[in-house]
Amino acid sequence: MKITTLALAGALVFGAQSALAADTAGMMKTINGFIDASLAGKPLAGLVTASPSMIDEVPPYHWSGPGAAKAWMADVGAWARTNGVTELGVRLGAPTRVEQTGSHGYVVTPAVVTYNQKGKAEREEGAMVFALDRRRSGWRVASLAWTGGATKP
Repeated sequence: MKITTLALAGALVFGAQSALAADTAGMMKTINGFIDASLAGKPLAGLVTASPSMIDEVPPYHWSGPGAAKAWMADVGAWARTNGVTELGVRLGAPTRVEQTGSHGYVVTPAVVTYNQKGKAEREEGAMVFALDRRRSGWRVASLAWTGGATKP
């Protein structure tokens, strides 16, 4: 009986590790889609939960609730216009930490943000942290936090 239980437990752990690899790919697909849509100014509704939260280095620095994604994008756009920021880009590195428990995920990834400020090329290295929830339709960003170096503008 103990051997069967250990074998079953081992199979479950191995299965969970295999599922984790697949879920990591799914989470990264959502994260990359979120970044791409954000940079293109496209709606994030299909990529975020119904009440997401964001933390960023532009005022007012945090957004939460049903309109958070739209408000965050509007505020980042206003900040960019006010500070002469154009050609905003984000390049994510390979995740440095991935956690997944059931339908909840946590991903930390290095990020490089590039932009032109009043015609001068700028670059900021940092990290992005995502909390995700899995729905029937796939992973959705529940929370995002950016941390980087000193703010240029």
